[in-house]
Amino acid sequence: MVKEETVITYEKALEIARDAKTNPLTKCIEYTDAYIFSETIPDGVKYCGGEHSPVVILKDTGKPVGMSFYAMQCDGLKDENFIREFDI
Repeated sequence: MVKEETVITYEKALEIARDAKTNPLTKCIEYTDAYIFSETIPDGVKYCGGEHSPVVILKDTGKPVGMSFYAMQCDGLKDENFIREFDI
């Protein structure tokens, strides 16, 4: 029996990301294996970590992870896996 791969939709990923973040999301970058959601950094904010960090939603599980985890553990952010970048 072949297991079908489940990939979450953009709409579901956005819902998960909004639940994970307290600030409004304004941008999305789509890769073959993930959606990366981020916000517009408010004027005066010099540090973009913590609550202002992007959230990555893995397409195969729907799990929200941090950028560092995605880049190092999931082998993410490769140019060949980039699909598109757009405003929400």
